[in-house]
Formats: sequence, structure tokens, C-alpha cells
Amino acid sequence: MVKSNGFVIAALFFFLFSSSCISQILVGESVSTNPTKLNDEREQKMKWWREAKFGLFIHWGVYAVPAGMYKGEKVDRVSSWIMQHEHIPVNEYKEYADQFNPVKYDPEEWVDLAIEAGMKYLVITAKHHEGFSLYDSKVSDWDVVDSTPYGKDLLDPIIKSCREKGIRVGLYYSHSVDYVHPGGEVQSLDFKPGGQWDPIQKTKDMDTYFKGIVVPQVTEMLTNYGEIDLLWWDGGGWYNVNRERADMILQVTNEYPNLIMNNRLGGDYSGDWKTPEQYIPATGLDYDWETCMTMNDTWGYRSWDHNWKSTDSLIHMLVDVASKGGNFLLNIGPRADGTIPEASIERLKGIGRWMSVNSESIYGTTASPFENLPWGRCTKKVGNEGVTELYFHIFNWPDDGKLRVPRINNVIKEVYLLADNNKTQCPISTYDDEMIISLPKKSPNQISMVVRMNIEGYPEVMNPPVIDAEAGILYDQMKVSLNKSVPQVGIRYTINGTIPTKRSTLYEEGCPIILTENTTIKAALFQDGERVSNVRERSFTKESPKPANEVENLKRGLKYQYFEGLWSQVPDFNKLNPADEGIVYFFDVSKGLRNELFGIRFTGYIKVPETGVYKIHAKYNDGCNISIGEQQILNTGRGVVDSEIMRESIGIPIVLEKGFHPITVDYFQRIDHAILDLSWSGPDFTKQPINAQVLFHGD
Repeated sequence: MVKSNGFVIAALFFFLFSSSCISQILVGESVSTNPTKLNDEREQKMKWWREAKFGLFIHWGVYAVPAGMYKGEKVDRVSSWIMQHEHIPVNEYKEYADQFNPVKYDPEEWVDLAIEAGMKYLVITAKHHEGFSLYDSKVSDWDVVDSTPYGKDLLDPIIKSCREKGIRVGLYYSHSVDYVHPGGEVQSLDFKPGGQWDPIQKTKDMDTYFKGIVVPQVTEMLTNYGEIDLLWWDGGGWYNVNRERADMILQVTNEYPNLIMNNRLGGDYSGDWKTPEQYIPATGLDYDWETCMTMNDTWGYRSWDHNWKSTDSLIHMLVDVASKGGNFLLNIGPRADGTIPEASIERLKGIGRWMSVNSESIYGTTASPFENLPWGRCTKKVGNEGVTELYFHIFNWPDDGKLRVPRINNVIKEVYLLADNNKTQCPISTYDDEMIISLPKKSPNQISMVVRMNIEGYPEVMNPPVIDAEAGILYDQMKVSLNKSVPQVGIRYTINGTIPTKRSTLYEEGCPIILTENTTIKAALFQDGERVSNVRERSFTKESPKPANEVENLKRGLKYQYFEGLWSQVPDFNKLNPADEGIVYFFDVSKGLRNELFGIRFTGYIKVPETGVYKIHAKYNDGCNISIGEQQILNTGRGVVDSEIMRESIGIPIVLEKGFHPITVDYFQRIDHAILDLSWSGPDFTKQPINAQVLFHGD
């Protein structure tokens, strides 16, 4: 989509499937393409990436020269964005290139270090936001060959070394953001796009920049070095890569059928994997994903940043990511002389020592089948001969040497410490709802010891039943269903607060429990009269409806107030003065007078069709708070994660009387797309958009 004044809202919908059923909508796919064939092709080209699990990210450029300092002062922001943060004029910034002379650069040593750490692929910044290329670009002299005393291509030797040593190679490329080449996206100090601080940046538009710089450089990267395995796109707000600009790039990349690309191309293309940045999702995700993470607080080299994550912490992060089905891309920021900070080397070598013993518990594994393991994580590997390997990563070694694991409904073939080359068996006992693995009293490895369990078939974990209901509150009655993941067992439950036994009520599938008053349901799995899972409980509360308001002379639509500012959470609009106000007929964030750094408050009434329990579903970027009457039903808190285009939350259920209820929606947008999409569900309807027919305001 193309942004204009009061721009068009773009909601990005991603097709999310499990690793065994991957999205059939691919980068650059047309609607006439055979989806089955494309799915097979994507499965094949993604195979190496899914098995690799662990890669090295390298952020390197001219920004390594200032190294987080400007005019003698520390710049406490991302070091690779220092030109933008300090609004350094283009010609002044280019002078830093005179000091970019990586004479100590040893690409073979870098690749060896990645391999020693246990990494299977490497991604290096061919061009970052500063527009500087680490190779000899023929469409610009702002590159390592033409603008530095070093004068040699930095990509060619490391790519060759990767191929010689059997490690996959990827290139990072900042397409929309470029501080130096005219027409590239730049931002003001308050992150507002279009905030060029140097007249040079304004001499061309973005389409000219794409045709003259981006497309030719992508062509160069893919033709100069033989086959590249992946492209890692990036930009400060890749919404600026609209469909037309993305298609310019795809005309080049579509010539390389084995090339895989992340989700930051733009143009509403979903890419081959998503990229949570600097955080690990709380649970597993049903699509391909990769967490990229710094070792300290910044991507490029920053001389004074010594806030290093410990080796133990980084290993735990790697395990955590693998246990949730993702990949881990761990970053280093080399110095301008071509050396890697010693702290980064120490951590990579430390991870490598752990991987030299435990790598099989990472490579080729998939997400844990267990809901929660308080002492650590689990990864699994399903074999072709009907044997599944479960790897229990123990972060907290049990004091009594007894590792408690939820029970499984599989034949256990053997259990042993992965670090024990003699494969000394660990005795295992089964008691009711858990298995107990007997371990040495003291862990042989203090970071993350791994226990391997081989079982027959796909793991059938006795996770407690899921207690499924629309909400935790009820008005007149509530239907509750109990669901299980293991077919050969039964579910027994109680509604009086006691622990289920073999004499408790047996749940009949398809016959929901009907609640009419305050109730606590407790449920567990049973097999042959024995409880074989933990107990799960959920409480339900009966509430009186919030009374409707007596209002007259209402008009269609909502009142809105528009604000401008830089926030990391929804601000208190009561303390701010609006820059504009008016009437809208839905929750319309296109009333924003600029693309980013704004907030809108919507106020009015929502017409409730029937008395009952209601929930509001919100999709947004970056934050949204919602109140009905005096009750706040959604508070997104510090909601900015700019690497994620859209968030989705469900508000606290509320019981409402039929009629009109005051509603307030506070929304703010920081950077990237402005998105606000509100739906609701109620007693007589499933989730549907909140449309203009139910929104009103008074005088």
C-alpha cells in the first residue's frame, strides 16, 4: 500500500501453520501457482535452516569507527544508528570511512569461531542503514573498496571460507533505510519518517533510490559470489517497501529458487520465517521463526558497552529457543580494525564447549511436547524408524537427584546422560502423574546438563486436560468443555474443589459441563483407574451485569482527539492537549496527521444487543487501552516491539446489560504500520468486527 497524508491502514495477516503444515502463501507467489508444488519446494529449501537451529549474526560497518561516541560523548542508543541519532551530516559521516581499515580481518578465523561455537550458518551485513557496502558496488562509491584505505572486498573471502568449511551463508541488506544515498528512508530525532536532516538526502525520491541503488545492489550480491543461501532484509519501517518496490526486488530474487528470505521484505509478503528481535517468545509458535539477539546491548561495536550476557545465559537462550521450535541468531559487532571483541570470543568458545557435548540435543530438533518443565526445557527429535529422542535440558539440578517429568504414554527404551559416553542408564520410575529419573547427586555440567530419553513412537504426554470456556465469568450459564491430547485415557473432574479420583465424574466428550453459579473445576487424566496427569483447575465466577446508561439524542459515530508525541506505552491523554479533534464512524487511526509518533483517544457509546458476557479482541501496533464504563478491560502496558508488525490481545471479559455503555479507546503509534482493528464476541454471536452501527456519541 502507498502511504498518503492521513495514510491508509495496512493490517498484515500472516498464515500460521505448524512445521508439518507450512503456509502455502510464499514470497512472490501468484494466486495461479500450484500451492501443493510450492509447499513441497519450500519444505525442501527450508530443510537445512530448520535443522541448523543456531547461526552467527555479524553487524559490521563504518559505525564501528565512532563506536558509540560522538564529539567526545557517549551515544546511549543503537551504535549502528549513530548517524541518525545524532543527525550527522552526510559528508561529515563519510569522513569516518578514512579510519575504517580492517587490516586485522581474518575471515577464516571468524568462520572457524562460528563453527567452534556450533553455528551452522552465518549472516553478515552487506549494507546496513548507513548505506555503506562491505563489497565493491558498481552503483555507488560509498563502499569499502572506494571509500576506505583498506580498498578490498570484505564479503568475498568470508563467503568463500563459509563454503569451504561447510557453513551456510546469508547476507543482511537494509533496503528502505539508507542515510547516505538520496531517496532512502531517514528519520528525524523523534523517529518520524521523512525527517531528513541533510539537504543531500532530499535530492531524490524513494522509487528512484530503489531503481538506482537497491535493485542493482541486490543483483550484485546474488551474482558476485555464487549461490547465497539466505537474504536477511531489514529497514527502520519496511512498510516503505510497498508492493511495487518489493516486486522490483522479487524480479531479481525469483531467479534463485533455493534462496530463502525473512519476513522484512515488505509489500505485505510474509517471507519464509519471522524475526522476533531481542526477545524470545513466551511459548512455541506455529510458524518458522528466528530470534536474533545481541551479546551486550547493541548490534554494532560500541567501545563502552560492557553489559555482556553471561555464557550460561546465552546457552539457556539457545536451549529455550530450540525448545520452542525456533532458531537462534547470535550477534557480534567487530571493531573497525577487523578484530572481534574478546568478550564475544570468550562467549562463543564457551557455547562451543557445551555444544561439543550436547549439540545433538539442538540440531534438527523440534519443539517440546511438554507444557511446562520448572527445572528446564525439552527438545525432541522424531526418527524415521519409529523412535523419538527426548532431550531434557536441566537448568536447575534437583537437590535430591530426582528429576520429575510429566508421565508419557510410550514405551521407554533407554535413559542416559548425554555427556556420559558410556551411556550409563539412569533408572526411571513411574508414580501416578509423573516419571522420576534418578540422576547423580551433583550435575557433571553446571550450565545445562542433558538427559536423553529414547521412546517408541511420537510422544504422548499426559498433559492435564484443557478446561475450555469462552470466559472465566458467567451471567446466566456457561458451557465448559474438557479436552485431552492422548486418546486412550479418560478425564475425571470435580466441581466442588476436591482433587479428582477414580470415583469422580467421567467426562463425556461432546457433552459440555453447564455452570450456573460460582464453580471451580478440577480435572485430570485417568487410565485403568489411576490418575496419570497433574490436576488442572479453573474457577468461574457469576457476575451481575454492568447497568446500561440512560442516554438520549445520540448520534452515529465516535468523538476523537488526536495527539502527537514519542511514547513507549499508552500515555495519559487527560494530561495532554490534542492537536486535532472531530468525529469518526469507526476506530479510524487514519485520522493521524502524520505517519508515526501519534496517539488517538476515541470516546462514545457502544450499543450492547443482549445482556451477557462480552469480550473485545484488539489487533494493534503499538499500544491500546480500552475501558467500558469505569472498568478497564484492556491494558497493553509497555507494548512496543518494533520488530513485530502487529499484536493481538483479548480484553478482560465483562458482563453488560442490554443498552448503551460508555467506551473509551486510547491508542498510540510509535513506528512502522499504524494498525487498530477491534472485534467483539457476545452471548449470541462469535467474534466479529465492531462496526459503525453500534457506535454512538452525544453532544
